[in-house]
Amino acid sequence: MTPLSPAAADDPSALDADAYRALFDHAPDAIVLFDVDAGRMIGANHSAAALFGFRREDFAGMPVSQLSAAQQADGRPSREVAAELIARAAAGETGPFEWLYRSAAGEDLSCEVRLVLMPLAGRRLLRISILDIRERKLAELLRSGQSHLLEMIAKDAPLEETLTSLAALIESQSKGLFCTVVLLQEDGIHMQAALGPSMPPDYLLAHEGVAIGPEVGSCGTAMFLRTPVIVPDILEDFRWAPFKDLVAPHGFRACWSTPIMLNQELVLGTFAMYYREVRSPGPQDMRLLGVATYMAGIAIERTRRRQQLQSYHEHLAELVEHRTLELQAAKERAEIANRAKSSFLASMSHELRTPLNAVIGFAQLLKLDASLTERQTTGLSIIQSSGEHLLSLINDVLDLSRIEAGKLDLRPLRFDLHQALATVADLIRVKADQKNLLFVYESAPDLAFSVEADDTRLRQVLLNLLGNAVKFTDRGEVRFAVEVLRREATRATLRFEVADTGVGITPGQRERIFRPFEQVGDVERRAGGTGLGLSISRELVRLMGSDIKVRSDPGIGSRFWFELTLPIGGPVAPPEFPPRRITGYEGERKRVLVVDDVPVNRAMLADLLSVLGFNVTEAADGQQAVELAQAQRPDLIVMDVVMPVMDGLTAIRRIREMAALQTVPVIATSASASSGDREASLAAGANVFVSKPIVQAALLPEIGGLLQLRWTSEVPKA
Repeated sequence: MTPLSPAAADDPSALDADAYRALFDHAPDAIVLFDVDAGRMIGANHSAAALFGFRREDFAGMPVSQLSAAQQADGRPSREVAAELIARAAAGETGPFEWLYRSAAGEDLSCEVRLVLMPLAGRRLLRISILDIRERKLAELLRSGQSHLLEMIAKDAPLEETLTSLAALIESQSKGLFCTVVLLQEDGIHMQAALGPSMPPDYLLAHEGVAIGPEVGSCGTAMFLRTPVIVPDILEDFRWAPFKDLVAPHGFRACWSTPIMLNQELVLGTFAMYYREVRSPGPQDMRLLGVATYMAGIAIERTRRRQQLQSYHEHLAELVEHRTLELQAAKERAEIANRAKSSFLASMSHELRTPLNAVIGFAQLLKLDASLTERQTTGLSIIQSSGEHLLSLINDVLDLSRIEAGKLDLRPLRFDLHQALATVADLIRVKADQKNLLFVYESAPDLAFSVEADDTRLRQVLLNLLGNAVKFTDRGEVRFAVEVLRREATRATLRFEVADTGVGITPGQRERIFRPFEQVGDVERRAGGTGLGLSISRELVRLMGSDIKVRSDPGIGSRFWFELTLPIGGPVAPPEFPPRRITGYEGERKRVLVVDDVPVNRAMLADLLSVLGFNVTEAADGQQAVELAQAQRPDLIVMDVVMPVMDGLTAIRRIREMAALQTVPVIATSASASSGDREASLAAGANVFVSKPIVQAALLPEIGGLLQLRWTSEVPKA
């Protein structure tokens, strides 16, 4: 072969025929040459022959369809899709795509393909480069399957359904693999009937009641010895001798099993892998076995905890004398670390906010009743404040999750800084008075301007710092100071400082206080908190472009401060004072369609709007909403986003496609309340997004603006 010149190394067109043939023949990727005009392949390299199981000479004259599956993953015929891709490649497009091939043995091959038009005069030849991505696909399938299983576990799906899905997932990773899950009965000695999506039913049932021991196949032995048991040949292994007649008719020859353990002490069951051939496990088999036992352990442990808690609840009345001990035990079990990934916190938020929406909503609604006694009003206020406190705890956990995932965004708006700080000071002054502390608010005289910032997050940080100052101070004072360090035409640098004469913080505690779930100080002072406030506050201030600083001396007090540079503007119009309660609106009655799959949420909104004079129609899902909107053409639609049958986003899109409904205003609601939900709702066609739990003070101004209402109101009774 003629050596390659330096020019040929840089210019493929300079390669001689022998050199090109060598590169083609020995390329690690499978390569096929295709004649566009003839519609046939004209050659393939060694890697292509090995991948498809044909001889190299078999490729000459073969149509592309002979190597392809009848249909692709999207269900379209391969011939039709191939013609489109070849035409685009002939026009110069070279982007990679996935393709489902079929080998000479009839095995499906998932591959990544790139078509390149070769620069040959007088001929249109395509170089088809093919990369086998089956292992990558299997890994993706395994990851997505694990996520689905964790979701099933988090939603308390039936254990049998979860374990069967787990076995099916592991089976999908290897051709000819069969899997079983065998659980122990409560006595810890006898096995239950096995679970396995592809195993013969009589073989699964045969496990029922069999005692574990040192010579009880792979599964019984693994549970007895508490160690993996590998059997390459069932018919030649002494541990399988008593069960050869049971397994032989089904053709199983190899089996390896690993016990499922709880805290490395208690055997819960075993996960087993079978093959109908004599073989020993490879690294991939053992990795899959480890994944399977880990996932099975999570599912079984969670089910056991749930069953234990249910048992305690059912017998609580009979165990009054021991209630404290039993509740503590249940609490300890419930507090075992949840192994589900943080990506599930958003769905948990939806499940928790949904009932809170009803609790807080109905409390607000019932308080509008003028006939309530003082005791009833006080009770409803306690219900509402307790629900709002629980909501704040949920929001703290979700905030931490979003911060760790880098998904927490600030929502700046222009607001009156002086008024906002005065409101914060008034709230803290009440708490300080309750502990007989002196509260001092020092506001700079030149704060009469508006700033552009996320007022909710700034208020959250200040309330946390001031609340901690009051909490950890027994005598003396708490001081809140705001100073303008620098001011320009369009921006100002502000310093916010909180100081106290409390117990102080030791040098070793100063970094710990900013860690999630970390609390310092004596036990009495830790009550009523989650240990998240300072951690979240620091991250919020960092998002604003600054950081929280701290100085403290034990027994003398502490000082926290941070500086922010914010855009500024003129003064903002003050809010209406005193606040007024909306009682109705002027003009003709408006029809509102309320859409929510949770009946109590629909009832709460329907009652609230009906009291204000609206004619309310209800729908339980998006499909009903579309049908009712067509039939009645409401003046306003309040649409939940997450629903069965048809979700709210799909329903909004359908409504916006109808000419008669395109101008009907839509308020989207969701218990997830993430920035993604807000953006998706507005993109689907909603006019406004309101997060759950729905607060009247947030909902009614949006309704008034969309319908251009003139509200009637009254000053609430003191």
